[in-house]
Amino acid sequence: MEAAEQLRVELFITDNRHSPEEAVKNAAWLISQKVDFIIEYEFHRRIGPVLSHMFSKAVIPTLAIDIPLPAAIYFGVNNYDAGIMGGEFLARFAQRQWPKKASRILLLEIPAAGPVPHSRVIGTLEGMRRAQPKMNEQCVLHRDGKRGEPGGYSVTRRVLRSLGRQEHLLIAAANDNCARGAIRAVREADRNTSTAIMAQGWGPDESLEEELRKPDSPLIGSVAYFPEKYGPQMLPIILQSLNGQPVPPAVYVQHELITKDSYSGRVKPSASEAA
Repeated sequence: MEAAEQLRVELFITDNRHSPEEAVKNAAWLISQKVDFIIEYEFHRRIGPVLSHMFSKAVIPTLAIDIPLPAAIYFGVNNYDAGIMGGEFLARFAQRQWPKKASRILLLEIPAAGPVPHSRVIGTLEGMRRAQPKMNEQCVLHRDGKRGEPGGYSVTRRVLRSLGRQEHLLIAAANDNCARGAIRAVREADRNTSTAIMAQGWGPDESLEEELRKPDSPLIGSVAYFPEKYGPQMLPIILQSLNGQPVPPAVYVQHELITKDSYSGRVKPSASEAA
């Protein structure tokens, strides 16, 4: 909204409320408003072709954030590369902390989002294999984190109950929400010192920032995408498209590894500053 105001772009804003049915209703409403361009973020990939067909039939160009839509410009993270970054750090952390002790690896996945976001999970495993070429694949647990804090909490809680007291747990969360749930489950089980959690996304989320400041937190880092900068980055691309200028089919945002050591109270710029 701040970026749109600076560039004198009028926005119509709708909320899909995590509902595919609501997404279709909102799409129909936007089309009825005869908008020039649509920015869509819809988590449920199965409704994507329906939305894409509606926008295409109305001859409205589209940009999809993080979850691809057919025929739309993709704007978001390179999930595979981001996964590799987080996986390598997680595995190296375990090597330093518990060099001679076996660990389980819990992947909190988000299958409902489709194959592109899932590639960050594939990348995470690849990053861990690079750091630990002799990694025991049988220690890897694939679980659906339900993309949210309750799912991350319940899955992590069940896994922790199955571990022996001498076992360590490495958790790669597909997004910040799952990471928050995992942190809560670990803390309730008093397994802070035997668990390491790597998040993906980095909100901005004050609760995770606070976790990185805690010496005893199981959260060791996050691969940050800085979504608060998305607006100033995507609007120039949209205006280029509307002006008939060529734009790439995919625009990847920069990602960065944030750790306890590198964070050290850093303050990210606001969207207005980033603009």
